[in-house]
Order: sequence, then C-alpha cells, then structure tokens
Amino acid sequence: MAKHTSVDALTRALCPSIDASVLAKPFSWPLASVPRRQFCTCIRRSRLDGNRSAGFTISGRGVGLAGRPPSTTCAASPRFLGPELAGPSFAQQTRAYRDPSKAAKLRKWLEGQEEKKEQKRDKGKKSSSSSSEGGEEGTASEQEKLKELYKTCIPWIKAVPGNLRVDTLYEALERLRLRAPEAAKVREVVSYLVRRRSRPPDMRLYETMVLVNLDTTTGSASELAGMYKEMRTEGIKPSPAWYHDALRLLAIHPDYLMRTTLLERMKEDGVELTKSGRWNVALGLLRDGQNEMALDCWADMVKDKIMIPPWLAQTFIFVMVLRGFLDEAVDLCAQALESKLIDRTAQFRPLWTYLLDEFSRAFHYQGTKYIWDEMVVQAKALGPSDGVVVNVLNTAARHGDPALATSAIELLASRDIKLGPHHYEPLLESYVHAGRLADAFRVLGIMRDAGLQPDRASTRAIYLALKEAPERVEEAVRVLGELGPVPPVSAAAVNVVLEAAAKASEGDMARTLDVYKRLCEGCGAVPNEHTFGLLLAECQGSEPAVFLLHEMDRYSVRPSHPILDNLIRCFAVDGNLSVALAYIDELGQLLSSSSSAADAGLWISQRTLKAVLRRCYDEKHPDMWKLLEEAKRRGMEVGDWAAEAA
Repeated sequence: MAKHTSVDALTRALCPSIDASVLAKPFSWPLASVPRRQFCTCIRRSRLDGNRSAGFTISGRGVGLAGRPPSTTCAASPRFLGPELAGPSFAQQTRAYRDPSKAAKLRKWLEGQEEKKEQKRDKGKKSSSSSSEGGEEGTASEQEKLKELYKTCIPWIKAVPGNLRVDTLYEALERLRLRAPEAAKVREVVSYLVRRRSRPPDMRLYETMVLVNLDTTTGSASELAGMYKEMRTEGIKPSPAWYHDALRLLAIHPDYLMRTTLLERMKEDGVELTKSGRWNVALGLLRDGQNEMALDCWADMVKDKIMIPPWLAQTFIFVMVLRGFLDEAVDLCAQALESKLIDRTAQFRPLWTYLLDEFSRAFHYQGTKYIWDEMVVQAKALGPSDGVVVNVLNTAARHGDPALATSAIELLASRDIKLGPHHYEPLLESYVHAGRLADAFRVLGIMRDAGLQPDRASTRAIYLALKEAPERVEEAVRVLGELGPVPPVSAAAVNVVLEAAAKASEGDMARTLDVYKRLCEGCGAVPNEHTFGLLLAECQGSEPAVFLLHEMDRYSVRPSHPILDNLIRCFAVDGNLSVALAYIDELGQLLSSSSSAADAGLWISQRTLKAVLRRCYDEKHPDMWKLLEEAKRRGMEVGDWAAEAA
C-alpha cells in the first residue's frame, strides 16, 4: 500500500489550487428546504458559543434587516440555514451525522491527491500527454467519490482543514458566487471566514453577499438595506461595483426608496452610472410599477444614445401592453424597430403575434394597423389566426378604415373560409364611418349575391349614420338611384333609407311615401313585406294604408302579422270599422294556421287594441265586449275609460 504524505502548510503554499478547486466544486449536502424569510446574508463573528444571533449582520453590531424585528433564526454555527436551529445546538445537531471513519477517509483521500500530483511532476515529457488524459478521467471519478463523501459530512465546511489559506477561501468564494445554485454554499463560506477565521468584513465580502441576494428565491431588498446600513455604521464606503450590483439586485427585488437612496449616494460619491446600471434602474422602476418614471428612463437612454439591448426593449413592450399602456407600447415598438433592436425575422415573431392579438382584442386602432401593415401586409411574416383577423376587422369597422377591413377580408377569403354576416357587416360599417355610402350599399348587394339575406340588423350602421345626419337621406336616395336599376338595389338598402326618411319626416307620411316612390322608380328596387311593415307602422290614417295595400297587390306581397296589425289600427282610426274587425278575424286565422312556435299566443298589439276599443266605444259597437274579454284573458292592459265601460 502506498505511503501517504500529509498535506501540510508548505504543500498548500506550493499548490493552493487544490483547496480552491475542492471548495468550488458543486457538491451537494443535506440542506432542508428553508422558507425565504429564514435565509440571511449577513453573519456575526461573535458569540461562537452556540447562542442565538440578535440580528442579521456581518460586523456583529446587531443591525437587523430593515422593517423586521430581531430574528432568532440565524444561529452562531456555520450551518445556520436549517430550520432545525430553533432546537438543539450545533454540536448536538452534528453529533448524530458525524462519521469519524468517513471523515478520516476524506482526509486520507486529500493526502493521496497531493501525492499523485507530485508523482506526475516527476514524470518525463514523453508521457505527459498520456498522463494528462488519464488525469482527466481520474478527476471525473474523483469528483464523484468526493461528492459521495461530502454527503455524509455535515456541514461540509467542517471538513476543511483549519490551516487552509484565506486566499484560497477567497478564490473559492469568487468561483462560487458566479453560480446561482451555490448561494447557500457562499453563505457558509462567508460565515466560515468571519466566524472561524475572524476575518473583518470587507468590500469583497459585501460584494459577494449582494451577488448572493440576486437569487430570486432567497434574496431580498430588505437584506440589502440592512447590509447598506451596516456598511455605513462600520464606515465602509461602497465601491462602484457594489453600487451597480445593488442596482441589479433592486431590478429583481424592487424597492423604490432603497434605489433612490443609492442613486443619490452614487451622485454624492461621484460614481458614474454605467449603461448596465441604467438598464437595471429602468428595469427596476418598471418592475416596481413606476411606469412613467421607467418610460422617462427609456427616453433618457434614447436621448443619450445609450445602447438598449433587445431583451430590455421586449420587456418594456410586453409590460406596457400587459398594463394597458397601448399607446406607449406602439411608440416603443416604432422606436425599437427603427433602432433595429427588434426586426421582422422569426426570432421576434412571438412578440409581433402577441402584440397583434392584444391590440386587436382591445380595438386599439394605431397598434393594430401598425402591426398589420408592418408584419402581415409588407413583411408577410405573420399568419394570424382567424379569430385575430376578425378582431382586426372589427377594429377597422369601429375606426372607419375600409382598407384595413378589406385586407382582413381578403386574407380570410384566401383561406377558403365561407364569409358570413359577421364578416360583411364590419366591412359595411367601416365604409359608413368613412363616409362612403355607395360602397356600404354595394356590400349589401354582395351579401345578397353570396346567398346571404341582409336583414334589419345588417343595416344598423347605415341607419345610425342617417339618423344623426338627416340631410344625408337625400344623398342616400341619389346614391341608390346611381347604383340601380341594373342590377337592382337590395331591398335591405331601400328599407334602411325609408326607415331613416320616416324618422326624419317626423310623422309627415307624404314625404316618406315620396321617398318610397322615387326609390322604386329610380333604382329598380323590389319592396318586400319588411318594406310595407315599416311604412304602415308610420301611418296615422286609412288613406296611406289603402295606397300601400294596392302596392302590396302590385308586388304580390302577402300580409304578415305586423302588416295586418298596422292595417287594423289605421282603419280603426278613421276608416271603416267593419274592415278593421274583418282584419282582426283574418289575423286570427293567419296565426292559427301558422306552424311557427313564435306565432303562438300572438294577437293584436296594445297600441292597436286601444285604437279599436276607442272606435267601438264611440260607435257603441257590440264587438267591444268580446274584445275586452279577450284582452282580459290575455292579460293586456286597457284604458281607464274602457275598464269603467266594461
């Protein structure tokens, strides 16, 4: 068996890398899951007798975390991270885990490593290459062996020899602090340096602890505040690196007051804010919800020609859209695209897709049109879903952009999608809001030719526009005359113009009928039952009703329930009462023969009933009692005079 040479101080002085490499390796040890509030970055170097620490500090002056009462979760031992410290002391905890045979085995293995290195140095140049390859393979197996050994050494820092050089520990600390998963080990190394080696807190340790707090699960801004307070108490002036690392920490764990304090102190100390520092300040303000101040930081960086990384530009755009600042998001997109922070390549396709979805969902016209023109029309880099295209179509309808609406319709048609009323109606609305009535009426004709029968709901945009501007009724009549008679104008177009004309005439039936005659003669329109229904609804006497009856015979329009109801009312007002009562009987026969469930239970309307009862009462007609009984049976209301007469 080979004789092992002990690793003394001289050996470590000649080859200090052995200790740094051992400490820097990502070993694992049994570390219980600790809640976030139980982690601490600052270590006391006093009270090594097992008593509880009075606060989270490095210097031992008892400066606690900002906003927290003195904690008792940080024990005096290097193994202070476990929740079990609230119970037994460190010696009691480690006694059950310590295995003297394995600890001795570990030291023996370390001595063997040093002996192997000495043997390699004695070998000749010819065998150096082969020994190097074998060393790499051996190192991998040795790391696994050391990892298994360290699993039983709790805490692992207890296995480090007491005469280990401090420079070696600092070197290991430099390596470990750049690894995010090694935050807990860094804390123990700092604890070992301060407590076991009595190293005074210096800037290197404070910088290390700031980097440790960058961890999203164990770090916090409150620990940074406590650390900064302790540094001021100890008279330690923060370095520029510490300031910028602290700003980076506050971008992850935002604290507006702490950030403002550090920026003021940096200004007093003459520390210039680097471009990465400005990025972290802007990102911290954004994460802290200070949206206006974050945008001001962005504007300052653009003004000062500070290079903004693409990830920061995307973060700003995403957050602004998420928080509802859509106008600002559009401006940021334009600036980022112009500055080539983002482009139209597939790398940024998720960003463009998200923006088009959110802008169109919110009916934000500027953002929707910008993304659509840039990425769909020009670059052809996006293929938005059918739902997003419909949102774009509705956005164009609301803001009166026929070009955008037509582009969306063309994209849907290119996918062989059968267009329905919910596609054509937004297109029609976009033409109306753009003031193009002729194109809006053409859309109604296209719907008719496509096998879709436009109804009253399809023409509401036209009706509202004519209702708000009654003087445009004449323009609509002229436009329909220019569109007809070949091909004939859609009946829906005629009906909406007549509806608007009746509203504008304010009861002047002669003016409404004049518009009706001009439309039928000038544009070749064929009226339907909806046409006569809305005209009879405006009639206040029997004379225009008789004219409309002749027109119905001329166009072979069969009477419907609304038509008969209005005829009954018109004849009851000033016509032949017997004709009105005859139409009531005809209405009853029509409804009884109908197979539609919607016609079940229908009768004359409340308005018509009152007109008929008034006329029967004036003429003392005996059918009044029959009508009253039927009205009571149906639960319809009648006038006070009718109730008294009954």
